[in-house]
This record gives sequence, C-alpha cells and structure tokens, in this order.
Amino acid sequence: MTDRLQVGDVINNLKTDVPQMLNDNVALAKAELQPAAKHAGVGSGMFGTAGYFAMNALSLLFLSGAFALSLLFNAVVGLGVLLSLIIGFAAMAIICLLIAGLLALVGKKQFEQIKKPEATIAEFQSTVQALGAAVKQGREAVNGNTLARAAVKHARRAL
Repeated sequence: MTDRLQVGDVINNLKTDVPQMLNDNVALAKAELQPAAKHAGVGSGMFGTAGYFAMNALSLLFLSGAFALSLLFNAVVGLGVLLSLIIGFAAMAIICLLIAGLLALVGKKQFEQIKKPEATIAEFQSTVQALGAAVKQGREAVNGNTLARAAVKHARRAL
C-alpha cells in the first residue's frame, strides 16, 4: 500500500507543481521580455524616423538637381538668382541627412540594449530537468511496485 501512496503522491505533486512551474516561467518571461520589447519599439521608431528624413533629403537633393539643370539652361541667359535656391535646397538636404544619421545612431543604441531572456531560458531548462527527474522517479516507483507485487504473488504461490 505504501508504494501506491508514493506513486499517488508523485502524481499529485506533478499535477500541482507542473502548472505552477509553467505559470512562474510565463511570468518570468513577461517580466524579462517587456524591457526588451520597449527598447525594440523605440529603436524601430528611431530607424523609421531616420528613414523618413533620409527620404526627404533625397527628395530635396532631386529638387536641387532639377534647379541645377535649370541654372545650366538659364546660364546662357545670365540669371544668377537660382544659384541661391540651389544652395538653400542642398543645405536643407544636408541638414535632413544629419538628423537621419543622428536618429539612426540613437536607434542603434536602443537595439544594442536588447538582451536575450537568460533567466527565463535557465528557469525553463531547470524545469525540464525537474520534470524529467520526476518522471524517472515515477517510473522507478511503478517498476518497484510491479516487482513487489510479483514477489508477493510468487510468495503466495510458494505457500
């Protein structure tokens, strides 16, 4: 009877401990991944904004090129007003590229702060090992119980 109680205890412990361990692992994963998700979101926003400014800079560079061609065509006529427009557009494009570069650097630093959930991984591995040990203990208890029953049957037959 005591062997059956031990197997029953092991099974009851598994029924209560396994869900608790899994809930604890999920809570640990949430606590560990939330800061990483925040940094990933901020970094993604910075990269997206940097891309926006880079696209504006390219648009301004295209406009500067268009004004440069206009200057070339109007050089024959002798108009010098467009030169100041070209320089203004080019300067604005350079400013946008500098802003994009600064935002990309800030975004890169945010991505570098993302770390893998080491505690969650370690806890999960220890949970798997504990479950494996519990299953092994349960099998040994069942095998021991089976051997004990066989011994009792053999002893009864011998009597």
